[in-house]
Amino acid sequence: MTFFEVKTSPSAFLNVQVKIRTEALSLVWMDDDHHLLVQRMLSLQAEGLNCRQIADRLNASGTTSWTGKSFYPELVQGQQRSGSDQN
Repeated sequence: MTFFEVKTSPSAFLNVQVKIRTEALSLVWMDDDHHLLVQRMLSLQAEGLNCRQIADRLNASGTTSWTGKSFYPELVQGQQRSGSDQN
């Protein structure tokens, strides 16, 4: 039997102990459209725009959030954070 490229006999047991220390542990799944939107926000941030300016630009272009609402700075900041965690 092979387990993670380590040969073991069928009667062997594998004990694993994992310790995780974190203030926040989460995995965020994004569909392709959501991922592109977050990447757009991150590129606008890289151009020097702050969260308010990014929200204003997205709203001016007619882009809505995945729930169909207008963007506001806190929403942009949260999405930038979740998008940068994905990289």
